[in-house]
Order: sequence, then structure tokens, then C-alpha cells
Amino acid sequence: MVVSSKISEELDKSKIANKIILLGQFGLGDTMLLCGFKNALEEYYNASVHFIIKPTHQVVMKMYRIEDYSVKVFEEDELREFVNKNSKVKIGEYFVAHPNYLNDDYKLVNEFLNFKMSFFDVFKKTLGLPDDARFEY
Repeated sequence: MVVSSKISEELDKSKIANKIILLGQFGLGDTMLLCGFKNALEEYYNASVHFIIKPTHQVVMKMYRIEDYSVKVFEEDELREFVNKNSKVKIGEYFVAHPNYLNDDYKLVNEFLNFKMSFFDVFKKTLGLPDDARFEY
């Protein structure tokens, strides 16, 4: 499913209303991390995940055999608007799935930069997952 400019108007809300909607708009590695936590997210939140990714990241979806995704590139102001509306994973809400968009992002990023936390752990916290959440390669 390819999505163009006005995502909220074009995505069939009935198809995503009961899903976790992750905006994976950053690096390829970030998208891979999100996909690796897909099953943990679905188990923890008891809902399926719908990814909205950049076109170049479709290869990651194929690697993980994920078919429930849309393709769209967001501008920075659009991402900030989503963050202002929702800063935690919530079913049926768009979530900007990157630690730089959390309210306390500097704490997580500093922990990572000071070797106190792994990148996997940063994403677990970003996604609101428990410490024992399993990443799948």
C-alpha cells in the first residue's frame, strides 16, 4: 500500500484503528530495529503493528516478511505535529518511533552515547517495552 501526501485522509482508518502505527522515518538501521521488535510490540500491546516507512526501507519489510506497511516520507514539521499529539505508543495513534522525538530524548541518547545503554535498550524504552522484550533478527 503506497500512501501519498495526506496520510490521515488516505489511510483507511477502520483498517488501522486497532493497530499500533509506527512512523519509521529515519535510518535503515532504525527501521530494522523496529521490525525486530514487531512481535514483542504485538505481544506486549496486544495489537498488530502497521509501519509507515520511507520508500527506500521497503527492503527491510521484505527481509522481515512484513506486509502490513505503508510508504510515505514525512517532513520534520509533520513529525513534530504527531509528537505533540502523542508521545507514547498507543493503539490507533501515530507514533514517531525514534528516541530523538521523546520528551526526555536527551536522557536516553546521553545514556547511549556514554555507553550506559545499548541501542537495543534505547529502542525498547522508546517503544515502551519491558526490559525482557525479545528482539528478533
